[in-house]
Amino acid sequence: MKVRLAYPVDQLVGKAGGPFGIVFSRWRGLQVARRLVVPANPSTVEQDAIRGMLASAAVAFQSLTLAEKATWNAFATLMRNRILGQEVTRPAISMYCMINVFRQIDGQAITDVAPTAKPDFAITGITAFQHDVVTGDMNVVFTHNAPATADRFVMAKWTAALPSGVVIPRKSDYRLAEGVDAASIIPLAASPQTAIFTTPWAELTVGQFSGVSLTPMNISYVPGVEFSDVLTVVDE
Repeated sequence: MKVRLAYPVDQLVGKAGGPFGIVFSRWRGLQVARRLVVPANPSTVEQDAIRGMLASAAVAFQSLTLAEKATWNAFATLMRNRILGQEVTRPAISMYCMINVFRQIDGQAITDVAPTAKPDFAITGITAFQHDVVTGDMNVVFTHNAPATADRFVMAKWTAALPSGVVIPRKSDYRLAEGVDAASIIPLAASPQTAIFTTPWAELTVGQFSGVSLTPMNISYVPGVEFSDVLTVVDE
């Protein structure tokens, strides 16, 4: 809310009233106040696991030679994106950590060898998100355009139940299909493919809505273009 001040006070910054108090700040030239909100602790077992993987990769990057770092710079250039009309290239350490986190999720060792190619296939559709009421399995049925299936993978994620089918999930709403382990990165099979997850991170019931995300990967764990959609859970 906007706060009206009187001379000689022209600005209030900080908090008052203890853990249930008010926070004062400046916003677009105005003096405003809001109720103090303490954010929830985001430290979960899986988040801590990812943080540990990132830390391990960041430490390993420091031991690379200049020649090895140059190859990761080249990979970063290969993976550059166009955002708001501008070419954006991520730092080499960011690309190194990304690839090596994917490797660790899949149970592989950290590598210093930079990839040289993107995936040669794309996910073309997610046709069903199924719940097996007998086993508790969650199945994702999808299509792809891969020229072959060897040495190609798909990383699967989905959200918790959404309130409706028109809600657009945020990126932070998605979780790896079976947690931070190899089961979330599945080998590619003939299209259409049914991926079966026996210990899903969230078991949704028939009729619920969920955002489902699939990302193609090659043998070097390079991610391709993510394909996501909001689907109604159906019976297997």
